[in-house]
Amino acid sequence: MLSKISFLLLSTACLCLLANSSEAQKNIKPGNEDELTKTTNICQVFSDNAAIDGQTVDPPAPVRRLVNEDISPVALTSTESEFYQDLGMFRSHDGSYTCMALDPDNARRRFTLFKVTKIDGVVVISSFLNKGEFLSGQQEAITNLFLEMISFYTDIPTQYYVGIKRYFQEFYLRIEDGRIKPSSTQVYLVDEPEATVILYHPLQGSLKGTGLSLNIPLN
Repeated sequence: MLSKISFLLLSTACLCLLANSSEAQKNIKPGNEDELTKTTNICQVFSDNAAIDGQTVDPPAPVRRLVNEDISPVALTSTESEFYQDLGMFRSHDGSYTCMALDPDNARRRFTLFKVTKIDGVVVISSFLNKGEFLSGQQEAITNLFLEMISFYTDIPTQYYVGIKRYFQEFYLRIEDGRIKPSSTQVYLVDEPEATVILYHPLQGSLKGTGLSLNIPLN
């Protein structure tokens, strides 16, 4: 598994945001109200599907730290496609699935808010911060998207989700207070699922800002 995500070697030090989160997760009882129970439309808060065709900004590619940077996205199964559509995503020209958001400073401009790409045994889930700032509600939506993807692609116990959610919330706080800086090489290990990492990185493409990318290995 680790050989398929050798980009971990690019990081000289992985930060453990919640040093005690693994132990805390073991003590969480099933049935917690914060557990993810159903697939929800992540995109509906930020965009109107009827208006997506009028977008004026091309979706920027998520930052990937894989061995072969020229790998093309892997085609999704019909089950995966249906799941992504239930999340409110639409298929982009490059084979990824995306959500668009209205620019709060320009009602005529839309930009990619979320993007999911399956590449060589790794699912890359990205959310983009326009000008490096979270939109209202974006943090909660990012967490929901990450948890939906973890639930779909892994079989870890759902009682672990509360600890994972806390990890992400702490990660956002450290971005906002400047303790985590944008980097194209620094990765951070998530306790669960195994070998999953998150990056906070500068964007590639026309959109100015930063991005969060969660990388989930599939085998």
